[in-house]
Amino acid sequence: MEIEKILEKERIKEFSQDIRKMSKRKIVQYFSATASNNPKAALIIKNLIWQTYKWIQSGKEEKIEGNLRSYWY
Repeated sequence: MEIEKILEKERIKEFSQDIRKMSKRKIVQYFSATASNNPKAALIIKNLIWQTYKWIQSGKEEKIEGNLRSYWY
């Protein structure tokens, strides 16, 4: 499966704004469940990981030492 199709299926998008600094309004707008309009933690986390990965690849963010778990510390 192509990466674009996987990202679309998982609702992962590229954001120029740092997701960690988004307002509550934007979090609700981009990461909410369709039916309940409540933000979904898993969707936010997947997008945070993708954003960090892309920023590391582009040199905007420094490489994280360790594994994915290290990201949260």
